[in-house]
Amino acid sequence: MRQLIVMPHAEQSIYAVAEWISSQNLPHTGLKFTDDVEAFLLRHCALESLQFPLCKNERLSKRKFSCLIYKRKWVIAFKYSSTTLTVHQFIWGPKLK
Repeated sequence: MRQLIVMPHAEQSIYAVAEWISSQNLPHTGLKFTDDVEAFLLRHCALESLQFPLCKNERLSKRKFSCLIYKRKWVIAFKYSSTTLTVHQFIWGPKLK
């Protein structure tokens, strides 16, 4: 299983979204969001043999990031090796255009 590493910028973005969700809904919904994101990433870390293509976004692919789409709204930009999956950015999808 790959080790999951979340860089500070990505972590701040995830927590900012969770705070916004909490302010719009019940307070525990933000915590549920962060738990769901973590579980989503851990499921992908467990698949050691899985290879990820580069992002379709030109700016992200130039930086050699691979991308995962979370809940059809969020783009998770990361780099991976056989032992680690390092999340560098957590971006709202429409912001990429």
